[in-house]
Amino acid sequence: MSAAGPPVMSLPQARRVGVAAQQLTGRRPARVTRANLARMTEHVGVLQIDSVSVLARAHLLPVLARLGPYDLAVLDRATARAPRLLVEEIAHEAAYVPPEVYALLAHRRAARREGSWALSFGAERADLLTRIQAVIGERGALTSREVERVLESPGGRAGWWEWSEVKTALELLGRRSRGRLRARREARRRARRRRRAGRDHRPAAHRPEVGCWRGEHEPAARLGGA
Repeated sequence: MSAAGPPVMSLPQARRVGVAAQQLTGRRPARVTRANLARMTEHVGVLQIDSVSVLARAHLLPVLARLGPYDLAVLDRATARAPRLLVEEIAHEAAYVPPEVYALLAHRRAARREGSWALSFGAERADLLTRIQAVIGERGALTSREVERVLESPGGRAGWWEWSEVKTALELLGRRSRGRLRARREARRRARRRRRAGRDHRPAAHRPEVGCWRGEHEPAARLGGA
């Protein structure tokens, strides 16, 4: 009796398997909800963010292809309002990923912040970082192209995807700011825990009213997103 050979899949079968694995053959809901979006992104894993747009922004189309027509506000709320269903991260490229995936990529964020490119660029172009910080401090949020115009700095891109010096500087400043913001938030959380612990161990007659304590620290909590 001859041994059975490996299973063989025809090309049409392979195509069907590939299409089904991408969730392109499932039944579409009558109305797309946050729950539908959650199931889709859990399976797909990532929505790449890309500024190239012909019909619509790149991250909008995978949802349309899998779930059908939907209210863009569903995706906007999932990415912009707490509790977020998707958060921005550099996965392979800039993308929206579930918070669970974001947590798993912490080591890559740390490597980017501490990478040799950041250290060398920060040291070599400290003057540019200072000028950009001054522009943003004076004018508020700007795109890299707008900052280049203010500084009269050429884009200087050698190819389609290469970053200009201004774009590189903005990315470095953003990563530093996110790191400092996380540190400040954690420091505030630790301080609040210490204050709560101290308050709970004081005699009842000396404890401040809960409403008073909350009112005193509410602005800081709002600022920190707590």
